[in-house]
Amino acid sequence: MAHPDSDPQLHPSSSTFVRTPFDTRAAFIGHLQDALERAQREVWMADRDFADWPLTEPTFTAALQAFLRQSAANQLRLLALDTERIPTNAPRFMQVIKGHAVNAQCRLVPPHAAARFGETCSMLIADRSLLVRRFHRNHLRGAAEFDPAAARPWLDQFETLWEESSPTLMSTTIGLG
Repeated sequence: MAHPDSDPQLHPSSSTFVRTPFDTRAAFIGHLQDALERAQREVWMADRDFADWPLTEPTFTAALQAFLRQSAANQLRLLALDTERIPTNAPRFMQVIKGHAVNAQCRLVPPHAAARFGETCSMLIADRSLLVRRFHRNHLRGAAEFDPAAARPWLDQFETLWEESSPTLMSTTIGLG
């Protein structure tokens, strides 16, 4: 994948918003990585269980770590229906989350809101404008675009579900998950 500054389709200073479709796991991961590297203030991530996400990949967790270290004001919000496998399958990701407990929050969508979460909630939104979204969580087809208007409805849904959700993946005072 090209460096963000050399990709005219997604560059924030571009006067037009262009959608870049993808249909492979490698392209999905590349767009997620690109979005994390571009993020300046906030990152929202949503998926049913993050099973297809690169939470175990060192480059992804390093980009996440760099984003969170960039500023104490930077925020990561992760929303899921099921986080049961994340601590076991993605220990490096868990170290990042636990190391930034103040500005990295994970929440679990309650069962009564699961239907509203839907099969289309597999996305990353960076800075309320860069959207990487799979069209259905069971398929790798999706798109990446820098367009605040495209991101807004998804962010509205995310914020509503966030308020109804409960904290998860938190460490206890003795350091256990």
